[in-house]
Amino acid sequence: MTVATCTPKPFLKWACGKTDLLSQYRPLFPTSFDTYYEPFLGGGAVFFGLRPQKAVLRDINPKLIEVYTASYRDWE
Repeated sequence: MTVATCTPKPFLKWACGKTDLLSQYRPLFPTSFDTYYEPFLGGGAVFFGLRPQKAVLRDINPKLIEVYTASYRDWE
């Protein structure tokens, strides 16, 4: 599987996740942007839904960031 054929989706369930609300929020998001900044990553529903070309992802939970970093480095 390559990145081009893969549609990434949130792989964690998170309290107050936005997966079910994403279709309602989409009209509120800008149609274009240079860099997506996510200060409260959680399950990443908005990040995965927008699929930005460039992003800065943060969360107060260092273990959560470790999970995303590990999956980024070894996604296959």
